Amino acid sequence: MDVDPPADLEGKTGPDSKGKSRFLYENAADIMCRASRYWASIVPSGTSWHLDTNKVLKVHFDLQEGQGVNAHYDRKKGLVCYGQTVCGIRVYAGESPSLISHELGHAVLDAVRPDLFDAHMREIDAFHEAFGDISALLTGLQIDSLRNAVLAETDGQIHQSSQVSRFGEQAGWAYRQMLPYCVEMDCMRNLANCFTYQPISTLPLETPMAASISRNPHSFCRVFSGAFLRFLAGVYNENKRMDSEGLKKASEVAGEILMAGARTANITQAFFPEVAAHMIDADKAIYGGKYEESLKDAFERHEIPYTRETKPGPAPPGKRNLIAMWILGAKYGLAEDFAVLIPAESHSRRKMKRSAAAKEAESFVEDLFLRGKVEVGEMDQRGKARGMGPQGAHKTHQIIRDQKTGLLRFTRRYFD
Repeated sequence: MDVDPPADLEGKTGPDSKGKSRFLYENAADIMCRASRYWASIVPSGTSWHLDTNKVLKVHFDLQEGQGVNAHYDRKKGLVCYGQTVCGIRVYAGESPSLISHELGHAVLDAVRPDLFDAHMREIDAFHEAFGDISALLTGLQIDSLRNAVLAETDGQIHQSSQVSRFGEQAGWAYRQMLPYCVEMDCMRNLANCFTYQPISTLPLETPMAASISRNPHSFCRVFSGAFLRFLAGVYNENKRMDSEGLKKASEVAGEILMAGARTANITQAFFPEVAAHMIDADKAIYGGKYEESLKDAFERHEIPYTRETKPGPAPPGKRNLIAMWILGAKYGLAEDFAVLIPAESHSRRKMKRSAAAKEAESFVEDLFLRGKVEVGEMDQRGKARGMGPQGAHKTHQIIRDQKTGLLRFTRRYFD
């Protein structure tokens, strides 16, 4: 899994652009190499990035003003980081080890489970975000000085709030100046939390981030990432070494079990419980069930069921077991209907009934329109699509015309 930290630096302006560019370059090189070394030791041998253009993962920095303190992963460019001046201070997403290793986590999960990229289910989206936050956590724990700082800050209680559990502290500060409700009080998201699992369809579209969870994937993801931090603490406590090296070993074990669960989990709208069940299976296969109690305790504390609803033995990772379902374009101000991919086994062509997975896909699309995340471009024949959401929202999805069929289809652009 090769990375290319010498990044493209676009929009370089201002008297300090040369120095800032060099800092971003060196910082990204360090973070990406550390993160890729960690994951390369865990993913199956021969795993490569799922990129459209080349086999090397790159990071690009767009230094132009007005893009927001944000970053994303896409299959064409790799990782893309933006920056913005907030209260007179220029804040770059590319300065943050958390944000870069989070986006690299999206790339890692896409490498082993490319079928999740277009699965179009809210809980799968949330798991992708949780995996990114966990990637930031585990990457940080590869630094000896940071492990020591975490042990000192938490007095060995790894499940408590710490430098590695607080995701995006600098970016969180920037967001609090602009949109204080969309982040937590001391960071963007904290893996040390007590949020519990609920059917995502029962939750509101958005809520203040610090107070509760919503069906926004960046909010709902905290249920799973919180459980994972608990599991990591359990692994650390199970081992004899209660020091920095013991914490590093715990990060390797927990990451290995997470990867095994993510690789084998079936595509289903209740994806958190599915991954949880497969992680318990992975522990039995790899470690003889040594960490079963830690896993179950972590999932129970966050009320994530770990009983499998689907049959074991999923399709090989990466095999596309998806079919097209049609959604009424008129609902969103479009002159034509468009296709969305859903799991093949969840949809009956003969009965033409909307399965639970099909209804979930419809809700997934509606939420994205309401949050302003869909780029419709020239496909918007009425001049305005319904629910375009906040101005300046990064468009994670798009509706395009298929060159082969001439029909419209809904597809992902990137994970942000």
